[in-house]
Amino acid sequence: LEDIEAQATKVAGMMSTIRSAMLPPSASKSAPNFSVSQLAQACQVDKTKIIYRAKRGDLPSGVMQGNKRVWSMEETQEWVRAFREEHLRPADAVGITITVANFKGGVAKTTTAVSLAQGLSLRGHRVLLVDLDPQGSATTLFGVLPDTEVDVENTAMPLFSGDEEDLSYAIRSTYWPRVDLVCAAPLLFGAEFALPARQSSDPGFEF
Repeated sequence: LEDIEAQATKVAGMMSTIRSAMLPPSASKSAPNFSVSQLAQACQVDKTKIIYRAKRGDLPSGVMQGNKRVWSMEETQEWVRAFREEHLRPADAVGITITVANFKGGVAKTTTAVSLAQGLSLRGHRVLLVDLDPQGSATTLFGVLPDTEVDVENTAMPLFSGDEEDLSYAIRSTYWPRVDLVCAAPLLFGAEFALPARQSSDPGFEF
């Protein structure tokens, strides 16, 4: 056990070093800013409409960086919601679930799921990304290390084991505005045993 603990400490140190190298200088991700052309593209309108609407002063004005004006992700999403209001889900409507799944590895499941989440948020929607892959690749893409920063209560495992009735306990915000995350970690491999065990002990259990 002492040898295992020593190896685990070494691995944790290596992961911290890798994270610092991957995500300099603060070891955290940040959402991009948008130029006026990119803002117009996100709103799906001509740039002249952005310039005209900006004069009204009812939407975020952004900040000057050098000789050009830029908008943060949150400000951009506010603009998008204003221009695409008729396309957004009514407040009392039921949310839509999109599942990205395949038995084969390496077929862009994670890339598709993360791209959908970020893309839908750029269309003004609020998104919850639920990572159910024990590899935690989507979790990693949002700047969270599954091996060192995700505990069991941050994953769907308590739901699978019957200790929780929904996933609200595990939802966390991300660096990307309007995209929340339920993390994954290698401990989710235990679901392969937990779910059949529940089915065998509870005849009425359905998954």
